[in-house]
Amino acid sequence: MRLQSFRAAVLLAAFSVGVCSAQIADLSGTWRLNVQKSRWGNLQKPFSILVTVEHKEPLLKYSGTMVYSGGEDTRTFAFSGAIDGKEYPITRSFGKGKVVIQRINNWTTESVFRSDDGQWSETTRTSLSRDGKQMRRTIRRKGPEGELNWTEVYERS
Repeated sequence: MRLQSFRAAVLLAAFSVGVCSAQIADLSGTWRLNVQKSRWGNLQKPFSILVTVEHKEPLLKYSGTMVYSGGEDTRTFAFSGAIDGKEYPITRSFGKGKVVIQRINNWTTESVFRSDDGQWSETTRTSLSRDGKQMRRTIRRKGPEGELNWTEVYERS
C-alpha cells in the first residue's frame, strides 16, 4: 500500500511539474505567408503577406501588409488589444467592428470579429507549432456574398 501511495505521489508531482512548466507560446516576431502551403478555397490568393507581432501575454499588437496582383493592390492592417475575451475596436477592409480574442490552450487562440453594421463576421483560430517556427490561421468569414473558408500558413522570418 505504501509503495502504491508513493508511486501515485511521484506521478502527481511529475504531472504537476509538467503542467506548471507549460508556457504560453510567444507569437512575437516577423511572419511571412507561405502562399503555397496555404489553402485558399474560393478566396483570391494574395501575392504576399508580411506580419509583425508584439506579444506580451495577454497583450497583443500586430501590423502588416497584404500585397495582391504583384503589387498593384497593397493593403495595410493593424491591431492593438489583448487575448482576454474582451471586445476591442478594429477596422477591416469591409468596415469597422469589434473583435474578441480568447485563449483556447497554450498554443492556440480564437478571435471573433463582428462588423458594426452586422453584415460581416469572421472567426479565426490561430495556432503556433510546437517548435515556434510556423503559425497556422484557419478563417471562416460570413458576409453578404455568403461564407468563405481558408487557411493561411506563416513562417517566422
